[in-house]
Amino acid sequence: MIKEINISILFLIILNGCNSKEEKLPPNIDFTNTILFTADTSSNMLTGPQIFAVKVDSPHTLHQLTNTRYPLENSVWLPDGSGIVFLGTRFDNNFMGSFGVDRHIGWEDYPDIYIMDITETRRIIRCWHNMTKSEKEKYKELEGTIISIAPTSSGEIIYNLSGYKLVVHDTLQSKISFNVIKIPPKELAPFYGNFSLSPDGKEVAFATQLEPEQKRLSYTLPDSLSRGKYEASISKIFVMSLEDGKYKRLTYNNFPEGTPCWSNDGEKIYFSRTNDWSIKTDSKDFASDIFVMDSDGRNQENLTDSPDISEISPMVSPDDKFIVYITEERKHDKYYTEIWVMNNDGTNKRKIIGIHSYLRGAISWYPKK
Repeated sequence: MIKEINISILFLIILNGCNSKEEKLPPNIDFTNTILFTADTSSNMLTGPQIFAVKVDSPHTLHQLTNTRYPLENSVWLPDGSGIVFLGTRFDNNFMGSFGVDRHIGWEDYPDIYIMDITETRRIIRCWHNMTKSEKEKYKELEGTIISIAPTSSGEIIYNLSGYKLVVHDTLQSKISFNVIKIPPKELAPFYGNFSLSPDGKEVAFATQLEPEQKRLSYTLPDSLSRGKYEASISKIFVMSLEDGKYKRLTYNNFPEGTPCWSNDGEKIYFSRTNDWSIKTDSKDFASDIFVMDSDGRNQENLTDSPDISEISPMVSPDDKFIVYITEERKHDKYYTEIWVMNNDGTNKRKIIGIHSYLRGAISWYPKK
């Protein structure tokens, strides 16, 4: 549940199959210096994740941008700030449960990618379940679940399909136009976290592990509830060319890493690293910190260094001066999520908003200064 005083007018969006309606965002919102994120809210009938924007500057005014009965996730700004790209999953079927409550029991297998324009109308750019049989056969290589998405400066959308493929979708064409980039199956394991495009759009940074090093999740049951041994896949940060698929590894250590993000000048990559990788019974479980390194992997530095709280999903401001990130802390078997901002050197950390639920996907800073 999200708790905040300043709530703006709601924008109602209906995901009814792939039928588009003439609906717009409220025109009176100033998105300058706002953070976009997706989280659960009790104002929604199904407490499903919806899209929000919050001001970085004080007071941290919160705007709820969608209010739909369908779950939304992975909301990111278009590079020019003209709209928001997000994933929407419609319900497959439902039935009336006890006390007349509408109980949904199924989901579409393939979520659709939507663009919600700031000044125009909502546009759908991918609609798997409305394709014809011949179209589905033609694009059957695209079967699978979209994990994360990122827009390019040229107007294309890149999405991570089932952790094995990067799909480049030209949104400017009137017909479907896809280019599939496969992750080398014999060398790299699937990657499931967020990925980040370089400012020039030629490379992608992501987290995965080399196949020979891959260790699927395995547990050694503890003799008591207080201590146990744990082994897991150790994901590292990689950079891959979108032109030829060649990649290079940037980090070498025994700690899991993820959520990489390029700086806007292309010189730095921010990411999260779990420094304590062992089972415990307190709030330090798998706590991670925000790190920064040069784009070639050199000069790695811990910017947060907080062993009791996990910090993940760094995002750089348009002028490269500030970093926003998500914190997660467990208290009494419940997780509390907050969004924080700090200077790009790790100083002057300050809280923007507290969210008493999980965030769904990365956060996104409005691209215009």
